[in-house]
Amino acid sequence: MPGVAPDPVPVTVVGAGLAGLVAARELADAGREVVVLDEGAVVGGRLATRSLGGATLDAGAQFFTVRTPELAERVERWTADGLVRVWCHGFDDPPDGHPRYVVRDGMARLAAVLAEGLDVRPGIAVRSVSAAPAGWVLQWDGGRLGSGPVVLAVPVPCALAVLDAGGVALPGAVGQSLRRLTYDPTLAVLAVLDGPPAVGAPGGRQLAEGPFSFVADNARKGISAVPAVTLHARPELSQARFDDGDDAVLADLLDAACPWLGGAAVVTAALERWLHATPRDPWPERCIVAAERPWPLVLAGDAYGGPRVEGAFLSGVAAAGRLLSPP
Repeated sequence: MPGVAPDPVPVTVVGAGLAGLVAARELADAGREVVVLDEGAVVGGRLATRSLGGATLDAGAQFFTVRTPELAERVERWTADGLVRVWCHGFDDPPDGHPRYVVRDGMARLAAVLAEGLDVRPGIAVRSVSAAPAGWVLQWDGGRLGSGPVVLAVPVPCALAVLDAGGVALPGAVGQSLRRLTYDPTLAVLAVLDGPPAVGAPGGRQLAEGPFSFVADNARKGISAVPAVTLHARPELSQARFDDGDDAVLADLLDAACPWLGGAAVVTAALERWLHATPRDPWPERCIVAAERPWPLVLAGDAYGGPRVEGAFLSGVAAAGRLLSPP
């Protein structure tokens, strides 16, 4: 945001998924000092791309759509830079004409580009945020950090646990509503094949029935040189099998996936577990100011204002905007 004067007070963003990275990017571009903490080894959250058996597979988000001018403007720049491209215009026959975008080399590449130049500190699982006279104090096993404003861009149950541990109370109605918010989990099967699968053009299928909600051919999608499929189990199946062992779940899901494999054999396979995949009944606003003092503490993510990639993006923009242009 041009014209915004740099502020000496550092901002800490907890969570390096899309919402957190977008918020951090907006703040850093406006001249703010930003530190990003994330419990993972790499940035991106569900913008996750895995290498397996020589193949490249998107394991979480498979594509994104554009419905708002804010994201459309950014996607125009990303497209010009060669970062994103249109995969298809729908998965039905005939297609619905609405573009689905994918990222060059896989969805994780978008997260990596957003994180370029940021002070990202991986492997830090923040346990609490508490107020101190000079600002917020974030603590984790073996460490702590003092901060000015804070953006908590993590799933709602994780954010509530961090606030509870630090004694930060949300306003009554807000806190009650957020504690009722739940997520659908997703079990994702990643399978490398010895030949092309039976997914067909354009390389993806959104399914209304059966054990899977989405099937993707990563080679047709254009990110893998080796035949490989990603299959997302339906929410109710994912919930029922989420705590079962990998071997048993993978064997059952691969058996159910046979119609999509065609005559190809599985060379190797892995299971990815997304506990907080899809928020149910998201909060209507793009972000929440959980506290104003000692500095603003803002909650962001795809549970605020709408799910999907676009919802996370818009929430990150809103969180940064709240810190850069307070009411």
